[in-house]
Amino acid sequence: MGRAVIEALGVNQLMVIRILITLVVVGIAALFVFVGGDQLWRNGLVSLTALAVSVVVAFKSHIFPFKPNFHLDEIVLAAADSPRQDSPALVVPILVTNEGTGVGMISGFALKVTGNGKTRMYTPVAEVDFGKFISGKRRLHADNTNLTFSPLVIPGEGHSRKVILFTQEPESKAYPFEGWQHGIFVFELFSKSTKSSAAEKVASVTHQVSAEVLGSYAAGQSTSLSSSREIDV
Repeated sequence: MGRAVIEALGVNQLMVIRILITLVVVGIAALFVFVGGDQLWRNGLVSLTALAVSVVVAFKSHIFPFKPNFHLDEIVLAAADSPRQDSPALVVPILVTNEGTGVGMISGFALKVTGNGKTRMYTPVAEVDFGKFISGKRRLHADNTNLTFSPLVIPGEGHSRKVILFTQEPESKAYPFEGWQHGIFVFELFSKSTKSSAAEKVASVTHQVSAEVLGSYAAGQSTSLSSSREIDV
């Protein structure tokens, strides 16, 4: 009801919430300063505190909105029956955590791969059952891939992990198709979500891709690129 009234008045909801909380805090401070320990005013203090808590609980998804964090590290050059062995299929585990209390949705991903002075555009084509991929000789096949990509719904203060298969866009006008040569590669993950109407860069990782790695891939062997797991102790 109150939310509908705010929207009808065209007032920013978050601003109204902040004003209400500020008024409650000021009221509590005033009670402490001017009335001390009087029982009647102590009752008023309790009521104001309860009001502040109620406002925060009722509007917590607005006070602490959807705030996704993305973790990207491992990139798998995944062997598959592909006519283009010079452009590896990429299996990418992605972990998304929500630091806010508001529910959010990730509707799309893109992966920009830059190396040898060229940028390649990779887009999601499937979700991968990583356990089956690992146990299935690390090769993509119908048993470990679901040939659809569905949006991720992230609950408040929750998380979601997906393993996504990306392939290079063969007809991209902005980033023409490019093969791979050994060198330093930067993988930049972009997402589109309820947080923003435009795609945003959310994570990146850099890996060395050697001639041996590319040779193994061309020979039908998957290879994992990942950061060192060693930690200082």
